[in-house]
Amino acid sequence: MLVVSLAGHDPERTRTAVFDFCHFAKGNHLVSSTAIAQRGYSDAETSSARDTEESGAMSVFVRALAFVLLSAVAVNAQSKRDIHGFSTGMAISQVTEQAKGGRCTRAYLCRIEGGDLELEFQSYASPKLVDRILFIFKSGAESDEMVSNVSKQFGGEPEKIESKLFGESIQKRRGGSSSVVAKWDLGDELHLRLGLSRGEPNEYALELTNHKLRSLDKEAKIAADEAAKAEKKARLRATNPKPKF
Repeated sequence: MLVVSLAGHDPERTRTAVFDFCHFAKGNHLVSSTAIAQRGYSDAETSSARDTEESGAMSVFVRALAFVLLSAVAVNAQSKRDIHGFSTGMAISQVTEQAKGGRCTRAYLCRIEGGDLELEFQSYASPKLVDRILFIFKSGAESDEMVSNVSKQFGGEPEKIESKLFGESIQKRRGGSSSVVAKWDLGDELHLRLGLSRGEPNEYALELTNHKLRSLDKEAKIAADEAAKAEKKARLRATNPKPKF
């Protein structure tokens, strides 16, 4: 765990530290080339280890440590799933705590460092959780630079956007919209979109939406509507049920 601590949360630094550890361990007959190759690294990165495949048995502890360190690379590279510390699935109390120091309205429109943040909660589920986050900010970077920046921070490549006469747009609660220039599927029904409104400088809108929570909210709405109908029906039936003639 020392290597991970020294590397911090930077995937590239972690990867470098892991390679240093693996090659050190291999040179001291602690880890085999197979253990390195099985983690998915290239032939060039493991070719030097193949020559010493016949090295002695590797200790169980070091095998486990190497596995943990190598796995940490993938975890760190895919770990960002928030925007300025705000994540979907947060309850109101958690948002209130995270928003300390920022200027937020009761509708959870917040002015924070670097831009404006809009938070949306579920309407019918209980407890109500954040299901959409929108960060609006300005930048002199062109769209391709911004797409690359977002990809590096959140991991993965953006999906291909089909050309349409009227493309996707991101609606802002404060008014207006941004044209979507890139979108990412982050897994577990979590989706990220980047919108652009050209100007001097450009205004961007980064939207993080949890479709799983939105689906649960729709289900809660259907259940609430059915309960309301049943209550109304029962109330109507209770009105003079046995009149006398």
